Amino acid sequence: MSTEKASTLTLRLTAEEAEALEQLKRITGKRTGSEAIKYIVKEYPRFVSNYKQQADKHRDVEQKYDRLCHKVDRYFSALDDLQAESLKQ
Repeated sequence: MSTEKASTLTLRLTAEEAEALEQLKRITGKRTGSEAIKYIVKEYPRFVSNYKQQADKHRDVEQKYDRLCHKVDRYFSALDDLQAESLKQ
């Protein structure tokens, strides 16, 4: 990996943005804002990929749960119909 600088970035942050950067430093375990930003830039693609995988997984589980709830509702509806039928006799 090359250590030659390819770009320089100057940021002027508001108080809220500076606080957000401090939080990012704590979250990432980095000591400087530059280190935290470099870390985030480097890890962002992996984070997004993982986030999308988790969202897909969550959606699949939610769909499975919805299908199961629908089956349970149909079961109880059929049970109610059977009980009502048996009371008529």
